[in-house]
Amino acid sequence: MSRQLSSWVSLHSFRRVGWRNERTALGKLHTALGRVEPAIECLEKAARNGLTHKGWHEHDSSLDPLRGHPRFQELVGNLD
Repeated sequence: MSRQLSSWVSLHSFRRVGWRNERTALGKLHTALGRVEPAIECLEKAARNGLTHKGWHEHDSSLDPLRGHPRFQELVGNLD
């Protein structure tokens, strides 16, 4: 496991704080692993279930690898 990913996992333990947050955490983990499609799918599911904070999606640096992807851009464009 890379140092960056290991640090991320340590900082973002998967506490059961709600389904939307779990999907978001999984999306961020997929992003860290370079799995773009599964990452976006998780974030889309979280958004469909109420996680619609556009600012978070726009400014969370862990999502930077997704920013150029058309599905991510569409997701962010449809958020509140």
